[in-house]
Amino acid sequence: MRENARWSRRTFLVHAVTVAAATATAPLLSRTAHAASAGYPIKGKTISLIVPWPPGGPADASARILSPVLEETLGLHIEIINRGGAGTQLGMNELVRSRADGYTLGQVSLPTLPAVYFNPERQAVFARKSFQPISMYLNDPGALAVRSDSPYNDLKSLLDAAKANPGKLKVGATGVLTMAHLLVLLLQKASGAKFSVVQFDGGGPGLIALLGGHIDCLSGVLSDVVVRHKGGQVRALVVAGKEPSPFLPDVKTAEAQGYNIYPLGSSRGWAGPAGTPKEVVEKFDAAVKRAVEDSGVKQKMEAAGLALYYMPTEAYAANWAEVDGIVRQLFEEEGIKVPTP
Repeated sequence: MRENARWSRRTFLVHAVTVAAATATAPLLSRTAHAASAGYPIKGKTISLIVPWPPGGPADASARILSPVLEETLGLHIEIINRGGAGTQLGMNELVRSRADGYTLGQVSLPTLPAVYFNPERQAVFARKSFQPISMYLNDPGALAVRSDSPYNDLKSLLDAAKANPGKLKVGATGVLTMAHLLVLLLQKASGAKFSVVQFDGGGPGLIALLGGHIDCLSGVLSDVVVRHKGGQVRALVVAGKEPSPFLPDVKTAEAQGYNIYPLGSSRGWAGPAGTPKEVVEKFDAAVKRAVEDSGVKQKMEAAGLALYYMPTEAYAANWAEVDGIVRQLFEEEGIKVPTP
């Protein structure tokens, strides 16, 4: 983990730079996709689903809950491959370098992924056009939580302490300029508080650090903490959505607590490399839809505090574009002109 005690205005705003990094994708995008043969999927083959987070977090759990129904629908084995690191960059590198034949697909986290390809310091080998959206299946609002024995009982008490002791309180996040980090930055901006940000490779490691007393607060998604909140180990202080979550209706939104910030959350969806054939997209999307509607999947997701939210391919692609626009707007409001890609 890396502790980032100081984040300058410039560091925050560099997230919305040009997509110059996209030029690095040319060799990848120029490769001829290996079209899926008629009758996809071929019986006896395996579909590898890249989850760009380590095991144990909600992203990994949600993929594993879906996979048995996907296997049943598609009639072949699904293998979950965890490639955590660098705020999903490592896993997405592997995805865009894979064959566009439908047998290697990847889990996409928004707005985390745009934070990678909009940031020139990441030197990403991919851009938005490197991916073929398939479908969204989950939408998880952002949240802040402390241990249950913490002296902070609400968002105001936490932010007041961070204002009174700049840089002393440690808050965990899941990578530079990921959704969890953006939530911290927006709350700092709205309140004048100053945290020391500690970065982890996923919600699972961050939660372990919180429970172990190594950090004072965890910024992540609600599903990172909902089970522990109900079990009395942690206390969620805020849900960063437009409305309270049905999983924790007693936890107020930031706006309800007096902090007008952009609602932030993390959606999970599936995508292939650019050039993935239409047949693959349609069949995998249909399998995702069936999985989301499955009663067993619904029960397991609800038990894990994961909110199913299905979007078919065209709607998911439009939502992806909308998320890109919102992320850009965050920086434009800081006075930085974001070049058009």
